[in-house]
Amino acid sequence: MQQKRQPHSRRQRHLLTAHAVHLVRGDASVNGEALSTGDAAKLTDVSSVTIENGANAEVLLFDLP
Repeated sequence: MQQKRQPHSRRQRHLLTAHAVHLVRGDASVNGEALSTGDAAKLTDVSSVTIENGANAEVLLFDLP
C-alpha cells in the first residue's frame, strides 16, 4: 500500500521555527512589543503572531525555516 504524501507547503509549515516582522510604515504592536516605521523583529519559538493597535500600519510578516 502506498502512503499518501502531504503537499509540500503543509510539511514546510510544520517545520517553521521563527517569524520575521518588518513594519514598513506606521505604528503597531507585535506580540505586545511596540514597533514604529522601519522597525523589525525576529520572533522565535512562538505559536502565534499577534499584530494589534495598528495606526496607518503596513506590516510584512515572513516565515523563517
